[in-house]
Amino acid sequence: MSENIVMQTANTETHCGMCRLDYLETGVCPSGKKYRYVAYWPQGRIEIYKALKNGNLKPTQKLLEIAETCTLCGICDKQCSFITNRRPMIVQKALKEYVKELDKKSIKKTPSDTVLEELQRIVGEQWATNDPAILTAYNKTILNQKQINHVYVVMPNTTDEVSHIIKIANSNNLLYLPRGNGTFLSVAMQTLLAGPVGISKGIIIDMSRMNTITLNKDSATATIQAGVTAFDLQKKATSQNKRILVG
Repeated sequence: MSENIVMQTANTETHCGMCRLDYLETGVCPSGKKYRYVAYWPQGRIEIYKALKNGNLKPTQKLLEIAETCTLCGICDKQCSFITNRRPMIVQKALKEYVKELDKKSIKKTPSDTVLEELQRIVGEQWATNDPAILTAYNKTILNQKQINHVYVVMPNTTDEVSHIIKIANSNNLLYLPRGNGTFLSVAMQTLLAGPVGISKGIIIDMSRMNTITLNKDSATATIQAGVTAFDLQKKATSQNKRILVG
């Protein structure tokens, strides 16, 4: 596959996040489902590949993991082509080839700092990072490329963890910005019309791990966490012969 076709595909990616929804019942990206960060989903890998090719991102240890955990299963092609007529797997392949040719010994771990250590004590080491490769995946919706050296991404699992994260942000005079699961209505339209929300220094609170749904039969209501998508909510309701009215 020529580099021109790969970059053309990458540059027309909509960041709609539909690859996160199992609407075809073929499953979703295995690495995205496991690692949760946008960087491990097809849309994130596309942003990373563009940044690498444009010289805006230097390889990191997390980049190796992001590329290696892609299994080239083809699920992203099935889902994306159904909605947007695009086939993102050629970019996933190109990223794996790019990483394969790197001198692994020259790649260093991103330095930690006291804020990151505080965040990791709350959510666990896996769920808080300042790695530029992971941050780059948030470019279209929250960041621009110049901001990634002053930002953290943290993925809480409980409201108590969210509370502690906000306290850390306040005590360090940092802005914080929550992000939902990043599917079409909440992200892509905003991105296409207005560009990134933007923080220059602070904490992105990615809520996608908080995805619990509780249907309350007596009151005909649902209690959901901030990372729940409308699709998954409707699917849960359908499993109990219900329908969610969103308006």
